[in-house]
Amino acid sequence: MTTTDLTLYGGSLSPYYERVLLALDVKGATEQVAQRGIPGGSPQSMAYRTLTPVAKIPALLVDDAVLVESRAILTYLDRRFPEPALVPAEPLAAGRAEMLAQLADSHVMPKLSSFFALAQRQVFTGDEVDRAKADLTQALDDLEHFFADDQFAVGDAWTVADCVLVPLMFFVGAMDALYHYGGLDGRPRLAGWYERTGATGPARASHARQQAALNAAMGAPA
Repeated sequence: MTTTDLTLYGGSLSPYYERVLLALDVKGATEQVAQRGIPGGSPQSMAYRTLTPVAKIPALLVDDAVLVESRAILTYLDRRFPEPALVPAEPLAAGRAEMLAQLADSHVMPKLSSFFALAQRQVFTGDEVDRAKADLTQALDDLEHFFADDQFAVGDAWTVADCVLVPLMFFVGAMDALYHYGGLDGRPRLAGWYERTGATGPARASHARQQAALNAAMGAPA
């Protein structure tokens, strides 16, 4: 396969898209994949639905085949560009990395998404906000329970868990600035991981892309 057969569609406002870019950066493979934004400007557009009827970001075009679902795309990329591997070889470490990534997607992200809907409606106080705060803080507490004091999420190297969690944590911070639920306060293992991993070059670059995308969406300077 050549290096011109991979095309990634989406934008960094989506943490699901950004986890793919982050993984490519960690693997030193960013230049191997063309980035084409969102055809038609929206996943609901006819242009995007021509690519995939599933109106979800991201999508990866591999020759004439289309992959959707960011975790499936990460699996493909981890095999296409095997070094460094995002799933540890040791069985328990592999299981923990997949577990943390799955908890982020199934347990934390739905609670965080409640704040996106509230912010879009300009709702900043009241019972809905209080429930959303309680739900998210419990989800973060649950995630803290499964974290260790490793350099990265699992062990001393990037894994799929870090690639999934770093872009998510950008929005944990962004929504905390609006809703003041305490961010990662009181969760020392999670906060320690984020401080260490967030200081790395790939994480800083990821957050810079996310901030630029958020600024653009809000009409603020990049």
